[in-house]
Amino acid sequence: MQMNPGKKAFVIVSIVAALAAPVFAHGDKDKGKSDEEKVEWNNVPAAVQSTITSNSAGGEVVSVEKEGSDYEAKVKGKDGKMSEVKVSGDGKLIKVEAEDEEEHGEHHKEKK
Repeated sequence: MQMNPGKKAFVIVSIVAALAAPVFAHGDKDKGKSDEEKVEWNNVPAAVQSTITSNSAGGEVVSVEKEGSDYEAKVKGKDGKMSEVKVSGDGKLIKVEAEDEEEHGEHHKEKK
């Protein structure tokens, strides 16, 4: 059984499109993401470290990300709850918020 040339071309184009779709979809995944980068604690400026530490209520700093000139630290509290401490590059506190509050858009402590 032979396929007419138009039908054959349609099938080939459909297969190529199906195989190429994941490549194009991957490129869209990164659009809209900020320029966050993980930072090792020893590479965080001293003023930022001091502000994070003094606002972590004795919790453990799990990770730090740099977002532009600001730093965001994920902190695991003594009670096991996660929070986020956001600090400017010069060590000024921007905000402290519990992770569950962040996810639900509830109240957070903000300082300017």
